[in-house]
Amino acid sequence: MTGQVLLIVPWASVGGTERHVATLSDSLRQRGWQVTIASPPGPAQEWWRAAGAGVCTFPGASAGWRRQAEGCRTIVGQWWNQTLMDRQAGRDRGRAVDGRPGSDQARPVALSDQPGAGQARADAVVHIHAAPEYLLFLRSLRRRSPSLPVVFTSHGFAGTAVGWDYWWAAFAARRWADAVIAVSQAEGSRLVRAGLPPGRLTVIGNAVPIVPARLQTGPAVGGAASQTAGTPEWAELPEAATASAARSLPFTIGFVGRLSPEKGVPVLIEAVRRWEPGRRAGVTGEPERVRLLIVGEGAQRSELERQAAALQAQAWGVQVEFVGKADPNVWWSKMDVVVVPSLADASPLVVLEAMAAGRAVITSDLPGMLEMVHHAETGWVVPAGDASALAEALAQLAGHPELRRRLGRRAREYVRLVHSAETMAAATEKVYRWVVERRGVTRGDSDTRS
Repeated sequence: MTGQVLLIVPWASVGGTERHVATLSDSLRQRGWQVTIASPPGPAQEWWRAAGAGVCTFPGASAGWRRQAEGCRTIVGQWWNQTLMDRQAGRDRGRAVDGRPGSDQARPVALSDQPGAGQARADAVVHIHAAPEYLLFLRSLRRRSPSLPVVFTSHGFAGTAVGWDYWWAAFAARRWADAVIAVSQAEGSRLVRAGLPPGRLTVIGNAVPIVPARLQTGPAVGGAASQTAGTPEWAELPEAATASAARSLPFTIGFVGRLSPEKGVPVLIEAVRRWEPGRRAGVTGEPERVRLLIVGEGAQRSELERQAAALQAQAWGVQVEFVGKADPNVWWSKMDVVVVPSLADASPLVVLEAMAAGRAVITSDLPGMLEMVHHAETGWVVPAGDASALAEALAQLAGHPELRRRLGRRAREYVRLVHSAETMAAATEKVYRWVVERRGVTRGDSDTRS
């Protein structure tokens, strides 16, 4: 089954949801789908265009929810109307070939579906990501176009009202979505506990592309060309050269993500302080030098900069660098270990991205992360919020380069086998097929639910 899909994304920054959509879009296109992505303006739209998707823009949250809802509805309505017209034009051409009346000119089709329209555009799906309020935005449109299939993917929620967020997502999806995708078993379980019928839910794990090249040119944030790290810079060097390169550089710890309380960056900085690397001998027998790269932006940045300044004033040989908002693919090869110290998270895409780049990862023991990282096999797991345990893990991996390399190799292979983009796209396509059949056949054009 192939057809058309409209992916609706509530933001277009450089976060995990946007990268997930870029990967899904590219993989669906390779499977024959025509992909359009609708979002507010933002740098991720360049990624999506580079992946070959059509991109259209509606107002963001700053314009107010009414304008946002109206803009989203307009785009979906026009897209759905055009798909109906395209299919009707094809049917008319087919009748003309058979010697029956027909025309190459598509006749207009109103937004309220014409008789048989459920079958006339059966291979078209609207797929909303992350924001359940967009299901509400489309409610009036679906009343007029009851055969329009809608899928919702939950990427997780964070903040001070997570319980309410899951309740609202389950309520909105139960009312206005034909199917729901969760990016982890843990995420799906939370939605079911919040009231989502289990039969409406499919768990499809996050995925990332595995790029066999060393470094290649790729789409960048802000329009300039950038380098994309498929495998580490040193991955193809002889073992002796790799060890030599590792000894000549500081041990580099990386964090990639939003700078907000639930991401646990203060725990990481405190762990480096407790580790006291300058008082320990590194692999050369000399005091360990450490570089901490923090890639991302957020409301907590000023607080983190103050904490980092205090750390650097206190600890010898520690350098903390705030990179800001950037394409993480540029930075993987500069990191010896990637730390994801989240205090609350669903299934952060950055874990798989780092693993796919051959990096050793240290993660919190949150349920969604435990589905991706197996302790001492594909990464290292520590209790969430435990700075002392994280300090011990950093010391362990800093002192054993071969362990880091082994974890990185196994992590990359695990992602290739279990979390490939092809696997995610194939599973998503099955959901599309199911909702098309349910909406176009089971419910038909008489469906007028609100």
